[in-house]
Amino acid sequence: MISSPVASTPQRTTNDFVRWQPLATFPIFCEIRSSHPEVLQRVQKLFAASLSASTPIVEGEADAVWRWEIRADGDLWRACDLETNIVFDGELARVLTNIEYSIVQRLVDMVKNEPTPFFAMHAALLHKNGFGLIVVGPSESGKSTLSCGLWRSGWQLLSDDFCFFKSGDTTQYRVFPARRRASLRDGSRAIVGEELWHAIENAPSSFRTSEGWIFHPHEIASDNEISPQNPLPASVRINAIVFLGRRDQNQNPDDAPILQPLAPTRAAFALLPYCSLLPRDEATTQNNVSEHRVLDWGAALPRIAPWVEQARVYTLQRAALPQMIEAVESLRAADVDTKQWENA
Repeated sequence: MISSPVASTPQRTTNDFVRWQPLATFPIFCEIRSSHPEVLQRVQKLFAASLSASTPIVEGEADAVWRWEIRADGDLWRACDLETNIVFDGELARVLTNIEYSIVQRLVDMVKNEPTPFFAMHAALLHKNGFGLIVVGPSESGKSTLSCGLWRSGWQLLSDDFCFFKSGDTTQYRVFPARRRASLRDGSRAIVGEELWHAIENAPSSFRTSEGWIFHPHEIASDNEISPQNPLPASVRINAIVFLGRRDQNQNPDDAPILQPLAPTRAAFALLPYCSLLPRDEATTQNNVSEHRVLDWGAALPRIAPWVEQARVYTLQRAALPQMIEAVESLRAADVDTKQWENA
């Protein structure tokens, strides 16, 4: 993630490593070392959206620096985590993908297990003309498909997997994206169309997985293409939260709108299972005995309540993708109309 409104090029403080800050304002840095220039070039391309201009690190500025060293291993590559000694082997693209995913997971684990002002949510984060949108829902609810549909309709897709809320920033209600590449399953190919699918297949940082593709949205030519004049924001103010596939939702009548408002209290309870605010049901004691942990709803609810009271929360019923996009666009249009009325 970038730490300023202007995306920068990766800063190399020596000839053999690249360093960046994966989450804006969070004092964690990542560093990949290699004696192979082609590796550092790939790192620059893969993490281009998240590179920070705030290096070198001043003593006491960082809580941690996560470092990997990548070396050639015959025709393949080996990346070693210099802190944990965990090793990733394989083709360079796969090795870098493993590092990319592990960074986000470590961020989520850190805000979950340590006292920080952040909490994570498993959700997509989008932005368009000052309007911030969270899309949340269970696996295979269509979150990534809707996010990509909105992106192709002019929205910036900042994250389709995790985003981070900063508890002390509720006056601004700003959310920080985890800049991991977006993903689409093969089943979404017919929905997003062949033109976009082929563009994803041929983008420089795209990577084939067992389920589909992961890719950088900013590498796909579009009207909202990232540039120095149109950079990715480091954080966005949240105006609306859209919930897909909510388990306790009632069947929507044929004549009812597919977008239904959700009361703040109900929204908070619906969103909490997707946040890092609740501990796991089970924990392992020092004696390796599994014990039940009580979910601390009383501590979690006050942290999420200000967000659902400020941002409008809706349930979005499954429908044809153009219909769902139109429903989301109506939220932004209503927000613009409200601001114009307030400023009149």
